[in-house]
Amino acid sequence: MYFALGLMFVGIFVGRLLLKVAKISVSVLLMAAICLLLFILGLELGYNDNLISKFASIGMVSLIIAVSVVLGSCLAAKVLYSYVLKNQLEKNAEFDDVDKVADCKNDAGVQYENSDLNNIGGAWSGTIMIIGAFAVGLVLAMFDLMPYGHEIAGCSKIVLYLLMFLVGMNLGLDPTIVSTIKSQPKRVLFLPFFTMLGTFAGAVAAYAFLALCNGGISLLDALSVGSGFGYYSLSSIFLNEARGAELGTIALAANIIRELITIIFAPLMVKFFGKLAPISSGGATSMDTTLPAIQKSCGNRFVPLSIYHGIVVDFSVPFFLTLFLSLQ
Repeated sequence: MYFALGLMFVGIFVGRLLLKVAKISVSVLLMAAICLLLFILGLELGYNDNLISKFASIGMVSLIIAVSVVLGSCLAAKVLYSYVLKNQLEKNAEFDDVDKVADCKNDAGVQYENSDLNNIGGAWSGTIMIIGAFAVGLVLAMFDLMPYGHEIAGCSKIVLYLLMFLVGMNLGLDPTIVSTIKSQPKRVLFLPFFTMLGTFAGAVAAYAFLALCNGGISLLDALSVGSGFGYYSLSSIFLNEARGAELGTIALAANIIRELITIIFAPLMVKFFGKLAPISSGGATSMDTTLPAIQKSCGNRFVPLSIYHGIVVDFSVPFFLTLFLSLQ
């Protein structure tokens, strides 16, 4: 996994170099790599009769982890909003200037303009493709419809390395990252770190609950799943490669559920936990698929903050995954 992390930095460096030469997009390649890896994960799950027999229990574990990390993130955001930032956020005019951030990107790196923030369907197109790729691989394997499926399932590491390089390159090619971070008030820079702390606290609580129920997941595994922060494709691929298809599937489901909870319950999060809660709950997706819900519930002034938060949390995912996996 350290080699994969190193490839991400190489990709960032290459992306920054290419940014100075011409406007280039790797969105299509990034989407293709993610879909291919999720297709392979579906194959591995479908060929594993033991995992198929435990599919219901895997779903329950995923739901418990997702709900727990969302609650942890919301509570951490409430602490930050109530005791540190409330007066500043209400008065600071910088949050009304949405035009400072030109665009944002979804989980697969597909970019769209701020004028399209209310178009949830556009942001969800990548999600549907990724889930579809996983489902196709699962069905083909379960019914043994794909020749050489077992051999293809063994190619995940090579595609993972390609994905990490493309993720880094996509970050390097984004000209808004530095300006987005610089445009935020100093105190608000702490929000991603509160999200991380709340998520890890929620993961620990989920582990404790599952241990009482004989859930069969270790503390490090629960932390690894939580450290996806909603970035379901990358986290599930990492964990599938390092810990097997079962934990990879749990990570995929738990992080998708986290995203869905944020989109559906964003108004209630604002009501009970403050206006930073939907951003924190969205995790890495606060700059893309959950951004329309955040904008609608919190207001335009929170859009730059949401995008900044998503960038920082997104960037932290490979680091925490590598850390927790190295401790196994």
